Amino acid sequence: MKFLITTLLFFSFINLFAQNNFFEGYYIDNRNEKIKGYILNENFIKLPDYIEFKKNEKSVVEKISTKKIKAFEIDKKIKFIKKNVSLQQSSNKTNELTNYRNPDLKTENVFLKVLVEGKANLYMNNDQDKIKFFLQVDEDSIIPLIYKRYYIKNNQIAENNQYKQDLMFRVSCESLSDKDFNLTNYNQKGLSKLVQKYNTCKNANQFIYEKPKYFSFNLGLRLGILNQKFEITNTVRDEFSSDFGSSLNYRFGFELEFSIQSLKFKRWSIYIDPSFSTYQSSAMVNNGDPREITLNTLQVPFGIRYYINTSSSNHKFFVNAFLATNTPIGENDIRNVNLMRVKINSPHSYLGAGIGYRFKERLSIEIRTDTSQDFLDELFGYNSKFQSNFAFVFGYNFL
Repeated sequence: MKFLITTLLFFSFINLFAQNNFFEGYYIDNRNEKIKGYILNENFIKLPDYIEFKKNEKSVVEKISTKKIKAFEIDKKIKFIKKNVSLQQSSNKTNELTNYRNPDLKTENVFLKVLVEGKANLYMNNDQDKIKFFLQVDEDSIIPLIYKRYYIKNNQIAENNQYKQDLMFRVSCESLSDKDFNLTNYNQKGLSKLVQKYNTCKNANQFIYEKPKYFSFNLGLRLGILNQKFEITNTVRDEFSSDFGSSLNYRFGFELEFSIQSLKFKRWSIYIDPSFSTYQSSAMVNNGDPREITLNTLQVPFGIRYYINTSSSNHKFFVNAFLATNTPIGENDIRNVNLMRVKINSPHSYLGAGIGYRFKERLSIEIRTDTSQDFLDELFGYNSKFQSNFAFVFGYNFL
């Protein structure tokens, strides 16, 4: 517990100085003034209520409401612009469909997320969970790409795919066939692919902004060095107690990590980290007899992780807390030449915590410690204390 508290205090201290993924960018205020600086990249899946902005790397962070700006961009990663467009009001959710084909259009001043820039530009609006796409070619007006689901007789659902005709009319090119337009789905992947093909066909320079990840998975190998100790106490006669001391051992396994890439949860993840280790040692019982122990275990920590980003996306610090089970595998026992031979079969649970560093999402190093386990809790008159004082865990992610 002391280690966990110390770890949390340590990372709170680091967090005061960490840059938290600030990247060069700018915003344009409602007076058309362009202000350059650094903006916190929070993987904006949709428009945030505010952006966190710094005029330079050492200045104080400002929270600027998106109501006070008309555009912002982060280092060619994310870009939003505010425009007057015809916005479809109806929803495509099954329980909210209308019974008529024509879209309900209303001119509104809204933020559009830029997906592709080139001769043809593709935009998306994701307000109120109604995802709509927009197209602009050259200096023409921005038009809505219409896709609408609606009810017809007998509660059957029909589709208005006007967006396909609009695309065919506005971004036709010799390298695009009717099949390309007819098979283009109304989603970011399909529309982006078609617009990119058009820009390529026209030999136009284009830029494709990053597509945000809704979920993230990491899978990798984990190798470690453990400093473990084992101690046996006889609560009735101290001469039958023994201390096996500390020894360095090895562990190997893998880790699967899952995180939600949203503003609230992006820095958090959950993970499972199964590993195998072997502990073998010998000691003299207090009465002078030799005693040996063999303990092969499968440890399965299930934990939560918090990341602290730095000014570079290549470097991250993190802190872990986990609950784990330690299950004996194969033949495990404590052998005393003249007294006893005790089998160790029962799994035990323990808590742990760690701090670590990750480089380029691939390589990592972590320092861990955990609470003790009593593998002799079922043997009358005996207690044991098995613990990893600390562990150095090295990781490599291949997914």
